[in-house]
Amino acid sequence: MKNKFIHSSDNELLMLINDRNPHAFTELYNRYKKPLLIYAYQKLENKQEAEDVVSELFIKLWNDSQSIILQGEFRYYVFKMLKNRILNQISSSQRVHVFVESLSHFSNTHQNDTDFLIREKQFDVEIDNYLNRFSDRQKQMVKMRIEGYKNPEIAEELGMSEKTVRNQYSSIVKSIKTKFGSILFF
Repeated sequence: MKNKFIHSSDNELLMLINDRNPHAFTELYNRYKKPLLIYAYQKLENKQEAEDVVSELFIKLWNDSQSIILQGEFRYYVFKMLKNRILNQISSSQRVHVFVESLSHFSNTHQNDTDFLIREKQFDVEIDNYLNRFSDRQKQMVKMRIEGYKNPEIAEELGMSEKTVRNQYSSIVKSIKTKFGSILFF
């Protein structure tokens, strides 16, 4: 059977599609499918995405044919429609990519934060266990230094000479560096 729409113009076919003529739609589809696919593939560089965009375009064309008002030739309209769909596809892909990157970054950051917190807690426990080998007075001295006290203030508070504070603190720091030197930076 010969196609009776082969000599019909695009605009005539569109008018027939408005009347829900599937044969007119098939003719228009056959005329534009290949050039639209080529254009979409050139822009998207993905065969499946190009086919999806063109298929969606024709579905929209069928569904919205009654609201289409042409101001010029159909081919310009359909290529502009495709261009907009491609831009939407690219924009959507970029949003997804940005979202995935953001999620990945958040996940890595969150994972790193969690790992860091666990290691920090373990390290604190190790330091506390190690400091337990020192006298209460020496532990107090370390605590005061961490809190920002100077040697003269520590000496006065603990009833020691400043030289004793300096020597004992130095000895404690040396001991800690020997035990945890690869981890700590003094």
